[in-house]
Amino acid sequence: MKAVFIDTGNLYYCVKKDFSTEECPNPRIDFKKYLDECGEYQRCLAYVTQQENESQTFINYLSALKITTNVHTAKSTYFSWSVGMAVDVMNMELRLNHVILGTSDRSIIPLINWIRTKGCKVTVFAKGIPFDIINAADECINISEKHLQSESSA
Repeated sequence: MKAVFIDTGNLYYCVKKDFSTEECPNPRIDFKKYLDECGEYQRCLAYVTQQENESQTFINYLSALKITTNVHTAKSTYFSWSVGMAVDVMNMELRLNHVILGTSDRSIIPLINWIRTKGCKVTVFAKGIPFDIINAADECINISEKHLQSESSA
């Protein structure tokens, strides 16, 4: 079974850092395109941090794509989902043969190493993937402009 685990906050900040321009100060990932690039998968979980109910439209968008959302309400917009992702991967471990991790946070390296010891393929699909993650994973895919929402759909 192939499963996708997406840290939406990490991807948001990495994409904004690399693709933000004067004309498009707030670039966003088109998660339909993102998932199409993942190929066939059986399960997709997204990890979302919100302040109050400000992310409800985004959560509805993910739900419409059949993505299970895990939401944490926080006072700040940053919250590390690495442990939550790791727990979910470990809970599904016996059924998985390919894990796609949507984060470039270095704290997932022990998780990548653990998954690989179980004979499972690990792909990291993110932006700004550090060299040590590239070395740890079986495959890395960098988010490019083709994975972003067009200005008309943003």
